Amino acid sequence: MPPYQGPIENKTPGIFYLFALSYRFFGLDPWPPRLAGIAAMLVGCLALAALGRRLFDATAGLVAALVAGLVFASRVVDGPEAAMTESFAVAWALLGLWQVERATAGDGTRGRRMLLAGLLLGLAIAFKQIAVVTGLVLALWAWARTPDGERTPARWAADMAVMGVGVVIATAASLLPLLAAGVGPVDYVQGAWLILLDPGSARWTVAERAVRFWARFEHPLSSLLVAAGAFVLLRRRLPVDAGPARLLLAWIAIDLAGVCASGNFYGHHFKQVVPPAALAAGVLASAGVRALASRPRPGRWLAPALLAAIALALFPQKPLAGLIQGRSTATRYEPQIRAGEWVRDRTGAGDFVFTYVWGGLPQAIAGRRSSSRHFNRNFLTTPGAARALQEDVRRHPPRMIVVDDDPPCWFQRHVRSCCRLVLASTAGYTIYERHPAGGAGDAVPFDPDSPCLEPEDGAAGMMRSREPAVPGRRP
Repeated sequence: MPPYQGPIENKTPGIFYLFALSYRFFGLDPWPPRLAGIAAMLVGCLALAALGRRLFDATAGLVAALVAGLVFASRVVDGPEAAMTESFAVAWALLGLWQVERATAGDGTRGRRMLLAGLLLGLAIAFKQIAVVTGLVLALWAWARTPDGERTPARWAADMAVMGVGVVIATAASLLPLLAAGVGPVDYVQGAWLILLDPGSARWTVAERAVRFWARFEHPLSSLLVAAGAFVLLRRRLPVDAGPARLLLAWIAIDLAGVCASGNFYGHHFKQVVPPAALAAGVLASAGVRALASRPRPGRWLAPALLAAIALALFPQKPLAGLIQGRSTATRYEPQIRAGEWVRDRTGAGDFVFTYVWGGLPQAIAGRRSSSRHFNRNFLTTPGAARALQEDVRRHPPRMIVVDDDPPCWFQRHVRSCCRLVLASTAGYTIYERHPAGGAGDAVPFDPDSPCLEPEDGAAGMMRSREPAVPGRRP
């Protein structure tokens, strides 16, 4: 089904196209889109190396690319799931930034490169809305990197106009497949932008955001952000030009604000701030190498000092043990995969299935149509959405319902009225099957004040929530 008219998800269209092509040519296989994500991040690292070399020196660029690549691969930023939207948005934004840098070189290609930068930024936005924030970095870059004698408000405004044309062209191109599928501009604005105001996209208070942000401070992300903080504190003492240092400081601040915008703080959100933070680490490394090289007999000091720095930065956190012993992607998703396979093996191709879970993997693995546009519970955050779900379920009664371990009370009563428990899982997923005589009318009507029910025998952990029913809200 077309995005924004079919399943409800808060993504811009680029990622839908990537997965649609992957499913069409390779079936339900995670590797083609992940390989595309890995390729995108590698290209982004190359662009980061080039930027570091132009702003500072070759050492800074090389270290920045290596550090960014290693952090991108880390589980703390969901590295194994390389097809996250941020993987592509960050890569295209870095390529756009490189084009802006090249445009300021005075080689007669300024207009063409500014247009290309806008096209790349538009492509980044087509994969992730928050790339709009990185657009501020491109605008600042165009001003700051233009030579003093050529920098004027009129010239900068012309650059922004040309870049804006590129963004519009790329955005329009990203909408053409949607328009061909019958999705209108209003559907796109509602499904990709206004949905960001839904509590399912961001529903956290300032205090909750601070706690969730702090919880993400794990190695190597914590080490990287500490390095960025050290750059901020020491930038006046470093042997680098003040202009590029200030520009890098602004880049860190802008993209860190972009990371904090949603408040959900999933690990992959932090990919946005990895490039400028990695470049800050590269500048520190370059300064360290210069300082060591200026000592007498640098060959005696350089290698031991670098090895000591690597040991202090890495081995106390046991990264090798984490790589070897950490949960693999297959283990992490095994309960969802098994739930989907169990449903697939016990339903027919024409059956409807509904999965009231976070995310949509059980539905995908089952390979059955969802009873509702809400193929997961992510955006069932208002009474209106809950009513829409119940109407969908009434029109398309699901043969089976998969739930996680804390549905709200109104959904508990709905499931208990129409279905019977067929599989009680200890992994957080419980499966119900509609009674043989059960029709759409067997379900109790929606009531946000429904009291919770006692768990059924064998449904350990299922229906245990006792919170006042706010649809979709975790207790």
